[in-house]
Amino acid sequence: MKTSVVYFSRGGNTKKVAEAIASVFGTVAADIKKITGSPEFDLLVIGTGTYGGRPGKGVLEFLDRMPSMKGKKAAVFGTSGEGTFEGSRALVQIKDALEKKEAKVTGTFCCRGGSFLFFSRGHPNTEELEGAKKFAEKVKRQA
Repeated sequence: MKTSVVYFSRGGNTKKVAEAIASVFGTVAADIKKITGSPEFDLLVIGTGTYGGRPGKGVLEFLDRMPSMKGKKAAVFGTSGEGTFEGSRALVQIKDALEKKEAKVTGTFCCRGGSFLFFSRGHPNTEELEGAKKFAEKVKRQA
């Protein structure tokens, strides 16, 4: 099964999570800003930081450019400086865009990302990165 792990990261936090997830799949995470065309995959794992409750710039546009994903699977991950939340508006927007393209979304993962807020510094930490790997292992088993 060909897996593509793609992400948008402004400060590097989501990139760390993407790299942890990609290591489980034996692939390299790709920055959405550097992708031209549509990657080939059976499973798309896509992530973003959360910025004012929204996905990073270009994430939804990237998905809009994708052809139909009928018969393909996807998973969504994210980081937020404000805390951990599975039902964040940013992740829901990505999940909705994937489902609009007819992908089967098999799961979501979110952890704290560092920000200017004092309580978020040092995130994602080792425990959160291990959580991302466990998420990836679960997605891999379901693929």
